[in-house]
Amino acid sequence: MMLAIGLSPTMRADLDRLHIITFTGPAGTFRQTTELTQGPTRPAGRSQARPPKKIIELAARF
Repeated sequence: MMLAIGLSPTMRADLDRLHIITFTGPAGTFRQTTELTQGPTRPAGRSQARPPKKIIELAARF
């Protein structure tokens, strides 16, 4: 669960739409987040929050 204090309703809705997807194959596993919407990702002067990284976990099989 993500703590969202002081976020605008639009930003909160965008964050609620983010998902983590896990891909597994013979070379290993990786997890990534879905894309943010095309709206502003950082409203001017309102938030110092950064968008999440695309790839959040990578585990190769040898």
